[in-house]
Amino acid sequence: MEASEKVEPTCHVELSTAGLEGVDAERQAMSIEFASRDTEWHKRATRKLLMKIDLHLLPWVVLIALAQAKLGTLTKDLGLKGTEYNTITSILFIGYILFQLPSNLLLTRVRPALYLCGMMALWGTISALQSTTKSYVGELLCRLFLGAAEAPFFSGCIFLMSSWYRADELAHRIGILYAGVALANMFGGLIAAGVLADLNGAHGLAGWRWLFIIEGSATVGIALIAMWIMPNYPSTTRWLNIEEKHYAEWRLAQDAAGEIDDRYAITPMQAVRMAFKDWKLYLFMIMHHLNLLSQSFTYFFPSIVKSLGYNNTTTLLLTVPVWFATFIVVLLVSYHSSRTKERSIHIACCMLVGAIGNIIMITTNNLGARMFAMYLLPIGVLPPFQLILAWITSTFARPLAKRSVVVAICGMFGNASSIYGSYLYPDSQAPKYVVAGVVLACTCCGCAVMAIIIRFVLKMENKKLDEQEERNGVTVRGFRSANALVLPDNVGRLPALGWNSWNAYGCDVNETKIVTAATQLNTSGLQALGYKYVNIDDCWSVKSGRDNVTNRIIPNPDTFPNGINGTAQQVHDLGLKIGIYSSAGYETCAGYPASLGYETTDSQTFAEWGIDYLKYDNCNYPSQWDDEYNACIPDSDYPGVNPNGTCPGLADPAPAGYDWSTSNTTKRFNIMRDALVSVQDQRVILYSLCEWGSADVPSWGNGTGNSWRVTGDINATWDRITAIANMNAHELSSVDFWGHNDPDMLEVGNGNLTIEENRAHFALWAIMKSPLIIGTDLSTLPETHLSILKNADLIAFNQDPVIGKPALPYKQGYNNGTYNPHYPPEYWSGATSHGWNLVLLFNSEDVAASRTAVWSEIPQLGKHANRYRVEDVWTGKDLGCVHKEYTVQLEAHDVAVLKVTGTC
Repeated sequence: MEASEKVEPTCHVELSTAGLEGVDAERQAMSIEFASRDTEWHKRATRKLLMKIDLHLLPWVVLIALAQAKLGTLTKDLGLKGTEYNTITSILFIGYILFQLPSNLLLTRVRPALYLCGMMALWGTISALQSTTKSYVGELLCRLFLGAAEAPFFSGCIFLMSSWYRADELAHRIGILYAGVALANMFGGLIAAGVLADLNGAHGLAGWRWLFIIEGSATVGIALIAMWIMPNYPSTTRWLNIEEKHYAEWRLAQDAAGEIDDRYAITPMQAVRMAFKDWKLYLFMIMHHLNLLSQSFTYFFPSIVKSLGYNNTTTLLLTVPVWFATFIVVLLVSYHSSRTKERSIHIACCMLVGAIGNIIMITTNNLGARMFAMYLLPIGVLPPFQLILAWITSTFARPLAKRSVVVAICGMFGNASSIYGSYLYPDSQAPKYVVAGVVLACTCCGCAVMAIIIRFVLKMENKKLDEQEERNGVTVRGFRSANALVLPDNVGRLPALGWNSWNAYGCDVNETKIVTAATQLNTSGLQALGYKYVNIDDCWSVKSGRDNVTNRIIPNPDTFPNGINGTAQQVHDLGLKIGIYSSAGYETCAGYPASLGYETTDSQTFAEWGIDYLKYDNCNYPSQWDDEYNACIPDSDYPGVNPNGTCPGLADPAPAGYDWSTSNTTKRFNIMRDALVSVQDQRVILYSLCEWGSADVPSWGNGTGNSWRVTGDINATWDRITAIANMNAHELSSVDFWGHNDPDMLEVGNGNLTIEENRAHFALWAIMKSPLIIGTDLSTLPETHLSILKNADLIAFNQDPVIGKPALPYKQGYNNGTYNPHYPPEYWSGATSHGWNLVLLFNSEDVAASRTAVWSEIPQLGKHANRYRVEDVWTGKDLGCVHKEYTVQLEAHDVAVLKVTGTC
């Protein structure tokens, strides 16, 4: 894969602002469903969706009349002299440049179909009105306003397409759009030949005036039709059904260069600052400028062709096959570039073809050679245009507003070349236009060189990024850990959601209770929100031992009369997944047969039974598997832990720099990992490590399992919940896609926790991107507690398909930043891909107290804006436009969770 095609080094920072507007349970459920589909389903769904998008987005061609108009009597009728025609050509780009950036920023705030097509109708009207001009000054004014009206369209279309197509689909689509320019010139030549020949003088109007009237009116008509057909963003488009909208968004969320709709995540000024601070922008600006300068001949192409000695009509007809050939080459180059996922070599080779064409034009008078050069000019310099734009949009993938700014800035700087490029073809230089040929030949070579430079610069950046990932063992790109356990079908990519039997029933577990819990997940609405794992914990087998012949663990026939496979089938019939429990020892924690030494047998058994999830405990292993050293586990449940997280009395501590991935604990858990991987062709099983935080598991857990326990067991007391929350807050650097800290099961609904404590417990687990495994009897769970578990916004944050990183404390509050077991951090924030940032305010004190979120302190919001729209996650209440800070009064141990959207 070419360097440019990979996620760029800055993208992991910008992920904080990608997004969708408003996430609900339906969307979340569909995202989970899409992730579970197989490859063939996605191929069919993608093919159907792309066909629908293509039919609505691509078939728009705009005809350009000015080049043909000069070959009529425009020059004579307006009394143009010297370079005045060149000035008329160049002034369009002054209006174009001045309005391109504000226009693209506005595009992210309004309906694209209405705005783009409205502006298209406006420029069609202005184009038609050019037919009424009587003077040079009048034509100048028309052209200036025409440029301002045209400013949004092309860069706006590129920006809009990048919000629909994945990176590997975009270049070819932009190629189709830009091929329309060649097609427009081809048909424009035919139309102009007919109009200038047959309508010149009709009703007292010159042919060039008729040309403006006809093509301007056609543009207005096309715009009015397009207004009803051209799509907006996937989430707001009328011609996609609900599932197609969600799937269109989901596809982009899975693509490192694609993004779902984040129009309101940052302010326009923040987007501008982000763009100008990115050094890659300037390289692309130069390359884009050189490419557009090399196209300066297109505005004078009929005049250049006329230099071969033909009359006006013949000249216009001769341009038709040239533009048709260009149309074909643009499509072929864009298709081949997309297929090979390579851009820089395609750009360089094409630009060198353009350079050869310019050299031929200035070095010979031979008619055949010059006609051949006429083909080389557009065939060489037009195809790279769409490749450069696709390269820009995939390099600056997110946030959406920044991408819009980058496209506009590159467009502005690129089109600035047309201001002076228009003067390269004065009549006095005909027929060879030597100055223009020399300048454009050098320009073509310069653009080719820039493409190669950018290729190698980005490759070097990606190499550094890969090395950093390898050193850290965690993600830098915001996608996944470099050495993570990546399972097929996205299993384990996001935190697991489900239910576990232990906290509800302990060893009193049976088939009826498991199937009942599964049914309750289904009927309560929890399954629709993503809770899909129904996990059988300890005590499910016979205690006396394994089968004497097969060495397999034997399910207890009294408690599981249909066996585990029969129970699994009942759970699967509800559309859910089933999990089971074992231990990396000879016996489980409750004394039942465990898997140490039988990993291959047990993984095969679990796969045959239809198991989807394995919780693997750490009990009862023999002394030969003890670790050489002990790791400090800063859990207050263990003795000898200091408030700073150190363990001064620890026996046999590991030396500095010790590699815990070589420890016996790691080896025991890796044996089962390898066994589970070996049966993936039969069953993909999520692997949850329950090693209690031992052996410095955050340093190796993501290469072994999909989640790992960082502490000892939880219980339904406030002190234990806060202790685990506090410790987990210090261990979040290793959390990302495919790997999650597990602070143990949820105690919501258990013990004597207050409703506020239940709420805080769930919210903290959710924002830390922890597995959300319910551990209570669902049949007795009050609606007040069920509503906590069903909070769609917190689940959406936890299950974000684009951003794998958890929320982090941005300020400690009552806590002093230590491993204080009673007072976890109180001020948290995190980014989402849903059009909002999350802010959590926590009162860890034992009395009611207020907490204040100051916008300028929150990393995701920055220091530039001070007004944000705020919504209460618990109630869904719109809190309005909040200036500078938000203060809330909280009961003891309660949390406020806020959705902070764009500025207001």
